[in-house]
Amino acid sequence: MALPRGEVVPFWPEPLPSAAGRGLRDGLVPFFWPAILGWFCALAIGMRMLWMQREPPSSLTVAAAAFGYLLAALACRRAGMAMASEPLRAIRVDRLFGVGSVLIAAGIGSLVLVALAAHLPWRTELLAIMLVMAILGVAQGTAVARPWIGAMQVVAITVPTACGMAMFWTGWVASAAALGLIAYALLVVAMAWRVYLTQVALVQARDEQRAERGRLATAVANMPFAFVVVDERLWPITWNRQAVALLRLTGGVPVDRSFVETLAGAPDIARNLAYDRENFIQRAEALTRGSEPFDTVIRCGEGRILDIEAQPIDGGGWVLVLRDTTGEHQALAELNREARRCPLTGLPNRRAFMEALTARLAPDAAAQPFALLLADIDSFKKINETWGHQTGDRVLGLVGMRLRTLHDGLFVARLGGDEFAILVDLPGAGADAAGDGDGDANHALHIAAALGADLEPPLRLDGNLIQIHLATGIALAPRDGGDAATLMRAADLALIAAKQRHGGGIEAFTPQLSVDAERRNRTEQRVRTAVRGGTIDVGYQPIVDLAAGRVCAVEALVRWRDDGGEPISTEALVAITEQRGMVAQLRRKVLAEAAVVVAGYDPALALWCNVSALDLLTPGFAEEIAACLAGAGLSPARVCLEITETALMTDEAASVAALVAVRALGLRIAMDDFGAGFSSLDRLRRLPIDELKISGRLIAGAGVDASAASIFGAAARLGQTIDLGIVAEGIETRAELDLATAFGIARVQGFLFAPAVSGTALRETITAAEARLATLALPGQRLRVVRPDNRNAVSAE
Repeated sequence: MALPRGEVVPFWPEPLPSAAGRGLRDGLVPFFWPAILGWFCALAIGMRMLWMQREPPSSLTVAAAAFGYLLAALACRRAGMAMASEPLRAIRVDRLFGVGSVLIAAGIGSLVLVALAAHLPWRTELLAIMLVMAILGVAQGTAVARPWIGAMQVVAITVPTACGMAMFWTGWVASAAALGLIAYALLVVAMAWRVYLTQVALVQARDEQRAERGRLATAVANMPFAFVVVDERLWPITWNRQAVALLRLTGGVPVDRSFVETLAGAPDIARNLAYDRENFIQRAEALTRGSEPFDTVIRCGEGRILDIEAQPIDGGGWVLVLRDTTGEHQALAELNREARRCPLTGLPNRRAFMEALTARLAPDAAAQPFALLLADIDSFKKINETWGHQTGDRVLGLVGMRLRTLHDGLFVARLGGDEFAILVDLPGAGADAAGDGDGDANHALHIAAALGADLEPPLRLDGNLIQIHLATGIALAPRDGGDAATLMRAADLALIAAKQRHGGGIEAFTPQLSVDAERRNRTEQRVRTAVRGGTIDVGYQPIVDLAAGRVCAVEALVRWRDDGGEPISTEALVAITEQRGMVAQLRRKVLAEAAVVVAGYDPALALWCNVSALDLLTPGFAEEIAACLAGAGLSPARVCLEITETALMTDEAASVAALVAVRALGLRIAMDDFGAGFSSLDRLRRLPIDELKISGRLIAGAGVDASAASIFGAAARLGQTIDLGIVAEGIETRAELDLATAFGIARVQGFLFAPAVSGTALRETITAAEARLATLALPGQRLRVVRPDNRNAVSAE
C-alpha cells in the first residue's frame, strides 16, 4: 500500500515501503545493460592489469568490481520479475543489488588505493581521484539510489581513497585532500537521501494517481447512466458501456468522428431526426459554442426518448449524461391525465374542462355552436349531514355516471363539490345574423330537462332512498360569450337564478341576469362600506301594552342611511350582511347604540333586539352581550333578544346552547316572525323562549278573511297554551287591532301606533303612540282585551 503523506521514511528502511520499493525496483530495470557493459569493462581492465603488471592486489580489486557489476546486472534482471505480491523476492532483489553496488564501490576504492600505493604520476593519481568523486556523485544521484546502499558505497570508496591520500601523499596537501574527500562524501550521502525521499514521494504520488484513475474508471464503468466526456472539439475522451448500449452502437465506439457525428449516426436516432444529418450536427455544435449548461431531448425509434444533460468543463470540454427517460415521460403523461381527472367520479376535472372549453372557443376552432350547462345538486349539504360524506361521495359518482351516459356526445366534467359542467353540441337551428338562436336555446333546455328527469327516480343506497334534484344554468356559445371566462360567468348567473327555485330548476342566461348581478354587486359593496364605516342607522319602533295603556318596549331595527343611491330595505341589508359574514358587526353596532339610548328611559321600558343564527354560533356570544349591556348601564332583565325559527334550523343544538347561556344572564328570548315560514310545533316546545311574536303576514287581511283570521287565532292560542307572552306585529289598521284584542293579545306593534324612528325622536314618538292608543278607545273609556275563549270584538269600558 502507498506510504501515507507525512510519514517519516527511515534512513535504513527494511523492507522498503511498498510504494517506494516497487517504484525503485522498477527503476533498476533500465540499468541491466549498463551493468553488463560495466562488467565487461571491469573484466577487461582486470585482465589487462594482470597481464601487464602482474600485481594480484590490483587484479583482485578489479575482479571484485567485475563481480559487483555481475550481481547488479542480475538484480536488474530480476527486478522486472519481482512483484509487490512477492515481498520476500523483492527484498532479495534489493539486497542483491546492494551487495553488487558495494562490491563495485569497494573494487573502485581499492583500485584507487593501489594506484596511490604505486606512486603513479601525479596527473594519473589526480585523474583517478576525480574519477572516484564522479562515480560517487553519479551513483548517488540516480533514481535507483538507496540510503543504506549509498552509505556503504561512500564508505567503500571514500575510506580506501582517504587512507591512500593520508599514507602516500605528504604535507598539508594530503590532509586537505583527505578532509575534502570526506566532506564531499558526506554531501553525496545527503544528496542520496534527498534523492531517495524525492523518489519515494514521486512513486507514492504516481501510485495514488494510478489508484485514483482506477477508481474513476471503475466509477465511470459502473455508473447507472450513460456517461461521455468530450473535448472542446466534441471528440470523445471517455465512454462507458452504458452509453454504448444506450445508443445501440453495435459496432463499438467510432474513433474517427466526433460525438455529435456518432450521435447523428446512431441506429435509432438517425431514423428519427426531424431534419437532415448536417443540420442536426450544426445545431448541436451551436449549443456547445455558448459554453453554458444545457439539456436537450431526442426522440428515437420504438418511442424511446433520450435526455442529454451537458455540463461544460473548466479549460474546455463537456461532460454529457445520457438517460433513457421514456418511462419518466410515460409516467408524466399518466400523471398529466390524472391531474385532469376527478378521482371520485372518473370525469374530467375543472382544469380539463376549462382546457376543452377554451379549445372550443379558440379563433381557429370550427364554428360549431354549443351550450354550456352548469348543474348543481339541490340540498347536497343535507345529504352529507343526513347520511354522511361517504354516501355523499357515492351520490356524486352515480350522478356523474348518469349525466355522462344519458346522451352521446356530451362532455361532462365535475368542477368541484356538487357542481357539474356539460358541453352540448347544438344543431344551429334558428340562428340568424344577429347570433340569436331560439332553436338552439330550446335544444339546450330539452337536454337540461332530460338530465334532470333522468335523476328524478330516487337513488337507493344501503337501503336508503335519496331524492336528487338538479338546478341547471344554461349559456349558449357564442351568443352569451366568446371566451371561457365570459361564458362561464353567464352560465353561473343562470345557475344562481335556477337555485333560487325550491327543488331545483332550469334557467337560461339572459342579459337581465347580468344587470341584476351588477346591481347586487354594487349593493353589496355599498352595504360593506356602510357596515365597516359604521354609517348604519338604528330605528326604534314602540311595542304597545293595550292592557296598561302605554308603550312597554321598543324594538331596535337596523335602517339604511341615505348615501345618495337607491335605498336598501332592512330585509336586504340583513340578508347581505349574513351572506358576507358581517352580521356580527351589524348586531354589535345596533345593540351598543340601542342599549345606550334605552338605558336613559324609565326602567319599565324594555329593549327588543334581533340576533342572527350566525351570532348564536359565534364563540363567546353570551359574554359579549353581557359586556355590551354592562358598558351601556342597561340591566339584562330589560332586554329581549329576537331570533327566527328558520335561523335555528342551521345548527339547532349549538343555537339552543347559546340561547340557554344568554337566558341565564337574565335576558328574555322571543321567537320572531312566527308563522311566516317553516314552523315546527315540536321545536317550539323544546326551545328556551319566553315570547312569541306573531308575524304581521298572518294578520294582514284577517279582518275580512275568515280563514286568515282563524289561522291568526290558532297561532295566538298556541302561544297562550304553552304560557308564552304574545306580541302581534304588523298592526296597521283598527280592524287588525280589534282582531288581535279579540284573541287576547295584549301587546301589539305596528304603524297604527308608530313607525320606526331615530333615537332623537323616540321620546316624542312614545308620547304620540300612547296618545294614539287613547284615541282608539271611546271618550272616557279604554280598550279592554277579551279573554281568549270570547270571540266577541274588543269592547270599551
